Amino acid sequence: MHLHYCVRHAGEAVFAERMAALCARLPSVTLVVHYSDDAGPVTSAALLAGTSPAASVWFCGPQGFAEAVRQGMQQLGRSPARFHQELFQMR
Repeated sequence: MHLHYCVRHAGEAVFAERMAALCARLPSVTLVVHYSDDAGPVTSAALLAGTSPAASVWFCGPQGFAEAVRQGMQQLGRSPARFHQELFQMR
């Protein structure tokens, strides 16, 4: 499993250290931290790199980002049924 933590810059990565410590205890989980200010926005291609076509995406985050990931998956020929989203809105 790959856990992607996407933030703009290191100052926003308030949970990165704790997540890294927890993931280090779970050999089947790889944490990947993305800083969009350095590398640009994360793409679906980057999120799915090296995964099988049967891989699922479990998403929790802003609606606009979710739509971009969903559309990117479709453009890559991935089934929309493989995209699962936590539904909430930030106030």
